[in-house]
Amino acid sequence: MRRSLVLLSLVLAGCTGLPQRAPQQPEAGRAWLEAHNAYRAQHGAAPLVWSDKLAASAQRVADSCPTDHSSTPYGENMAWVSVPKTEAQIVGYWYAEEPLYAYDRAEFSAETGHFTQLVWRNTQALGCGQASGCNTRISNVWICHYDPPGNYRGQFGENVLPKGR
Repeated sequence: MRRSLVLLSLVLAGCTGLPQRAPQQPEAGRAWLEAHNAYRAQHGAAPLVWSDKLAASAQRVADSCPTDHSSTPYGENMAWVSVPKTEAQIVGYWYAEEPLYAYDRAEFSAETGHFTQLVWRNTQALGCGQASGCNTRISNVWICHYDPPGNYRGQFGENVLPKGR
C-alpha cells in the first residue's frame, strides 16, 4: 500500500505545475533537421530550427494530396514517391540537384529549385509533413516548409554558396 501511495504521489506531482522537462523533439522532426542541416553545413548555411507552425502548415498541404506547389507564404519543397522513404532519402533527392546548379550564374532554375531552397542561407526554420495513399499513381507526398522562404531573384549569390564556403 505504501509503495502505491508513493507512486501515486509522484504521478500527481507531475500534474501540479512543478517544473517539467521540456518535451523532446519528435523523431520525425529530428530526422528532417539532421538531414537538412548536414547539407546546409557543407554550403556555409546555419542550422535550421524545427517549427511546429511550419510542420502544421506542411501537413495541411500534404493531407490535401497536392499535385502542385501550394500558395502558403513559406518556401516549399515537395516530393511524390510511390514507396515509403526516410526523411534523409527525401532530402537527398532534393540535394541531388546540386551538380546542376550554376554557381557562376547564381540564378533560379526549375532543375535546381529544391536544392537552392534547401541550402538557402537566410532560411532559419523548417517544418515538414507527409501523407500516404493519395492516389494510385502517387501514393506518398512529402512536403517541407521553410521560413523565411528562399529562391528570390537577385539573392542567389549571397544565399547559395559552393561547398566548403
